[in-house]
Amino acid sequence: MTYTSVRLDHSTAKTKLESSLVSARLLTRPNSRYRTQVESVILGSHLTYRYILITNLLAKAVNGQVNALALQSGADFNWAFDSRSLCHDVIVPFEREFLQGRLGRSNEPYLNKPARHKALSTDNAVRKGNDRRILDTCISILSSCSSQEAEEALVDALYFTLNRPSIGDSVVNAAGDTSTHETVENFSGLMLRTSNDGEGCALLTGLAFHLLSYSLADTLDIRVHPVNQSGASSREVLDVDVYVDEQLRYTAEVKDKPFMSADVDHAANKVQQAGHAAMFFVVGPSASSGLSASDFDEIGRNHGVSITVVTVKSLLLVALGLCTEVVDHESVWRTIAQISTAARFKQTTNEYIQRAAAEAGLIE
Repeated sequence: MTYTSVRLDHSTAKTKLESSLVSARLLTRPNSRYRTQVESVILGSHLTYRYILITNLLAKAVNGQVNALALQSGADFNWAFDSRSLCHDVIVPFEREFLQGRLGRSNEPYLNKPARHKALSTDNAVRKGNDRRILDTCISILSSCSSQEAEEALVDALYFTLNRPSIGDSVVNAAGDTSTHETVENFSGLMLRTSNDGEGCALLTGLAFHLLSYSLADTLDIRVHPVNQSGASSREVLDVDVYVDEQLRYTAEVKDKPFMSADVDHAANKVQQAGHAAMFFVVGPSASSGLSASDFDEIGRNHGVSITVVTVKSLLLVALGLCTEVVDHESVWRTIAQISTAARFKQTTNEYIQRAAAEAGLIE
């Protein structure tokens, strides 16, 4: 069966987006009938669905004929459109210019799995729990809104976006003798001056795996979980989990405070229960325990798990050493922003990250 698609005018969409932002700045409170649902998506933890919601609300506001559930023009229904190109050509540069990266500062938000489907559907493969709820919320909004309601919801979405922490500072281009590697090393040193309740070490551990991914042929799916909440979901093992094709490749427990053998045992048990045979135990400068290497070995043997103990600074330096030269300031800062968003860091931590990044020369 052949379906009729819609081709949106991106210049018109940009004009609509600009006028909606003006309206959002004038709002004292959101007023669309979808305001509560829009708030849950925009202030939620899933970066991709934030971009999808704003992009598709914009499309519907521009052309009421659009089926706002579409992600690709080849979707199996009439009035589909190319959501990715609208996002890439209009939303992404607009976010950089006017929103200071508050959506997540992603250059290619539609590369993530939730955006690779032809359309938003309850049949889409998605993690249970929060991700499923956000998908359902997007479907509820986009399947029922009129063009006028989409415009009102878009203004609300921009209102809530403006209330997100800014992560869009200008990125400094590497210049002179200061390489990205040196900048990242300086940034890590500044981050380790204070624990930020363990979030600093979690950030650097996640960043290390991202840097390592540059030197590997496989595509790594790196998941930094909210600190002190690992294991809260059936899909979470330790503080940082790294997957390849949905199979666990690496997992790391991160500690930046005093811990006991019971903490190590608990982590090793979770790795064993996940059917994995190895783990990293990453320690920050505030971590202490009195445990010896043989203590870690014994705990590991009891669970059939190999435990590699490493400082977060050493892990990052090894990753930097293996990292190819294609990594640049912008890529690193974008990764930091993505980790911060996914792990739901506290506002105080995000503010500290920005200060450290500016002092290290990673951003202006």
